[in-house]
Amino acid sequence: MTKDEDGPMTKDEDGPMTKDEKEFLLNDSLLRIPTPKQDVNSMEDLMRKKRLSPTSLVIWKTIGGTEIGKVLRVLFDSGGLHTMVNARAIPKDAKVQSIQNAKKCTTVAGDFVSDKCVKLRDGVFPKFDKHRRIAGVDGVKANVFDSPTCPHDVIIGRDLLHEMGLDIQFSNGQGKWIDKFIPMKAPDHWQNHTNYSMALDRDVLDIYDDDDDDDDDDDDDDAFIMDAKYEATSGAEVADKQKHLTEGQRKLLAQALQNTDEIFDGQLGHYKHEKVHLELIENAQPVFSKAYSVPKQHEPAFLKELKHLREIGVLERTGPSEWASPTFIIPKKDGRVRWISDLRQLNKNVKRKVYPLPSIDDIAARRSGYKYFTKLDLTMMYYSFELDEPSKKLCTINTQYGLYQYNRMAMGLKPAPDFAQYYIEKTLRDLK
Repeated sequence: MTKDEDGPMTKDEDGPMTKDEKEFLLNDSLLRIPTPKQDVNSMEDLMRKKRLSPTSLVIWKTIGGTEIGKVLRVLFDSGGLHTMVNARAIPKDAKVQSIQNAKKCTTVAGDFVSDKCVKLRDGVFPKFDKHRRIAGVDGVKANVFDSPTCPHDVIIGRDLLHEMGLDIQFSNGQGKWIDKFIPMKAPDHWQNHTNYSMALDRDVLDIYDDDDDDDDDDDDDDAFIMDAKYEATSGAEVADKQKHLTEGQRKLLAQALQNTDEIFDGQLGHYKHEKVHLELIENAQPVFSKAYSVPKQHEPAFLKELKHLREIGVLERTGPSEWASPTFIIPKKDGRVRWISDLRQLNKNVKRKVYPLPSIDDIAARRSGYKYFTKLDLTMMYYSFELDEPSKKLCTINTQYGLYQYNRMAMGLKPAPDFAQYYIEKTLRDLK
């Protein structure tokens, strides 16, 4: 099957399976393994057997006038008349209105009685488009239902589906909004810890946390996560991998990279000239977040990476703290993991001192006529910069295995790109 840019997925007998097709067929599988190609009929059979539903994620900026910015599980229900929100998703201080006559609401997820309503405002569906927002001015009224066992936090009914123009296509198991498609999933897909965690990438977590820094959102996306794979190499090996070069050019590159073993030793560097100081905004209130649970099958990988970060000096155990951020990992198919510290609450309280970040387009434009460009991937670069003592206390993380503090600049810190760029330019300033 193939997927056109402006249309749905269509049958292609000989072509390879697309990424969307694989995700659809393996939507709730923890192990991504090859599967036989499915035809349209078998796809519909699969939908019936697995009860696939049009579910996704949504982030509302406010619920009942209270800021939330939390990732919620949403069901798009074309059979339901009204949009509804589960009571568990409503913030403590939200303004909830009583309904004089209780309503019985029928949805795909079941029948619920609602005697309250609340206003949802400024919503984003990040799996469709992280930039497009709905109900931004007047918001949308949602009936409140209370069901701890329901897998959905929000149920979007026909009232909002029609306004959005969202098309639920049961014939091919996907939903379409504007020009974007997402595959349907099992109703409990987002209750799975791994599936939910994998969706919490930088694009999702920072949708409402950096509204004042929209122009810079893309500059530090890659800094939020790290791949736990540290391998030494050599200049000769690096040169030999440049298959776009001729054999003679690779030899010249290998000669140029002689005596550079320290650069390619796979070890963490250390910028020793200055320490990074994080400055809090005025009247900042400490936030101590509870630890994220680690699934039993992920404990060995989590503990292994935690041990490694301690061994290389990035983390160390610490005692009682006013500040703490949660941390989790995302396992990858090749055995690596992504180590993610959720620093959103800390970032809200840290000042950002801006330093100009270069644009790749500007760099290329100033070097027109060049045949080759060399890109250096500064592995674990942020971890090269040491924090001062007060800043280490701010960068405390809470895990099931105790409290740890970052000794080095944590990936995902709001001011990290500015500090890093400044120190790079300061180091290389006198080179010609």
